[in-house]
Amino acid sequence: MNNVIKAIELIGQNSNLDNQEVLLNELKELSLSSEELQILLEKDVPSLEKLLNADHKIFCGIAPAEDDKGDDEDESEPEEDSSEKAIINW
Repeated sequence: MNNVIKAIELIGQNSNLDNQEVLLNELKELSLSSEELQILLEKDVPSLEKLLNADHKIFCGIAPAEDDKGDDEDESEPEEDSSEKAIINW
């Protein structure tokens, strides 16, 4: 499984791996099993989740930091528009 994670990391770091032949050559260097290699080449997400025992949805969200409203802040400044909201994995 460690090599599968290394393969996923490699794919994420290298945009040149969009080419199937280049990807195959890179993955062969990681000593993956034929099943692991096939799953990665076919981009079979359900099988990859089973292989990694990651049957739960995993996501990463980044939100901008909000400024603390201190006592010394000028009350006459207009408030930021808070109508923008994002829903991730809804």
